[in-house]
Amino acid sequence: MKILHVASSITPHGGGVATAVVGITTTLAQKDVECSVFSTVGTRVGNDPYKLDGVESHVFHTSKLAGFWYGHSLKLRSSLQKVIPSYDLIHIHDLWNYPGFAAYQVAKSTNKPYVMSIHAALDPDRLSFKAYKKRPYLKFIQRKILNQASTLFALTITEKEHIQNLGISSPISVIPNGIFPEIFNRPNFQAGVLKQLSQVKDKYIILYLGRIHPLKGIDLLVEAFGDIAKIREDVCLVIAGDDEVGYRSQLELQLSNLGILDKTIFTGLLNETDKVAMLGIADIFVLPSYSEGFSMSILEAMASGLPVVITDKCYFSEVGTSGAGLIVETSSDQLRDALMSFFENPGKIKQMGEKGRQLVLQKYTWDKVVDEIKLIYQNLI
Repeated sequence: MKILHVASSITPHGGGVATAVVGITTTLAQKDVECSVFSTVGTRVGNDPYKLDGVESHVFHTSKLAGFWYGHSLKLRSSLQKVIPSYDLIHIHDLWNYPGFAAYQVAKSTNKPYVMSIHAALDPDRLSFKAYKKRPYLKFIQRKILNQASTLFALTITEKEHIQNLGISSPISVIPNGIFPEIFNRPNFQAGVLKQLSQVKDKYIILYLGRIHPLKGIDLLVEAFGDIAKIREDVCLVIAGDDEVGYRSQLELQLSNLGILDKTIFTGLLNETDKVAMLGIADIFVLPSYSEGFSMSILEAMASGLPVVITDKCYFSEVGTSGAGLIVETSSDQLRDALMSFFENPGKIKQMGEKGRQLVLQKYTWDKVVDEIKLIYQNLI
């Protein structure tokens, strides 16, 4: 079995989609599935392929049109035309980008089946973000691509419903994200990020880990933390992630107005070592999103033994039913109350953290997830 994955980005800065592509392809290779990755954003750009975690990866230069159509690359298109006939199936990741469009066109012209991972791109809240671009693209380009796919991959039941509500007719399989849990067994407590945290010794660390973006609801967390910090001196907020749209300045202004900027640390984007170390010393993980697919950060936090506080817009009900954390509405008051419940009963931190790690090991490792993906591939070839 020979599978080609096409994604707009495979760089560590590429967020959950890029992480998922690497996780899936790495695990497929370990299960004796021959696979390659084509992309336009990665750690090495050029004509020569390179090995990324044991998977042959090609990252192509983009053209001047990439500013208009993300990932536009004539070199990628010509290379797809050459190689796709030798593959059994094409796996396209994410929407709205040129690499996926090019892979679709070449797959259809060569009569090759293709599947698509949507990665929550059709969530109503995400569709409404820059809707002036997405709605016309969906109508004139993306809908046809979706309807002609052999199978679509949704991360959750809710995402499947969102896709169906748009009238998409292709079969849909629910396949969650996964992680490599063993990575979170060995935090390096000499990691560089910990030097930024020397002033928070003996304090509860509330951690947000992810992109600094308006859809992530960090403003709600800041408001909740402001209430907590008024009555407790033993708390610290850490916001770890890439400020990809310049939103950090708005959060800093909000923190300053609340008088808690000095109790908050922005670490910037963390490398893998620093991320694992940060998760290793945090006490509680919070993801207060207004819109989420299936967050890698939640899985990573649970694998690290942290209790999690998430919103219902994260669509991860098992956090509540398994006892791994608390689920709230997109409300700063509810976030505040959930966090305070841990400080008032510190034993909950360890108890919920242990249940979260058990949940990840039982259901959300890449080894288990990729077994499901591989079976779908086999049924389509």
